[in-house]
Amino acid sequence: MSSYEQRQPAAPAPREDVDQGPSWSTTMAKKLAPLVIVAALLIIFISQNDAETTVKFLMWDWQLRVAWALLISAVAGYIVGWLALAVWRHRRNNR
Repeated sequence: MSSYEQRQPAAPAPREDVDQGPSWSTTMAKKLAPLVIVAALLIIFISQNDAETTVKFLMWDWQLRVAWALLISAVAGYIVGWLALAVWRHRRNNR
C-alpha cells in the first residue's frame, strides 16, 4: 500500500436507517400520472362531443364543434381567473 492510500480515510458506508427519498422515476411517475389521466379524459371528451354548433359573440358567428367551444371557454375562464388573482395579489402585496 502506498503512503497516499494510507492517508486517505475510508469512505463511510451508506446508512440504511436514513431515508433517501423517492427515486427520480417515482417522482416523475407521480407527476405524469395526472397528465396522462387528463389527456385520456380530453380525448374521450372530444370524441364524444363532435357535433357542430354555431357560436355567436358580439358581431361574429362561428361554426365549430361543441368540444372546442367548451374547451376555448374553459381556457379563457382559466386565464381571466389567473389574471384576476395576479392583480389581487399584486395589490395586496403593495399596500
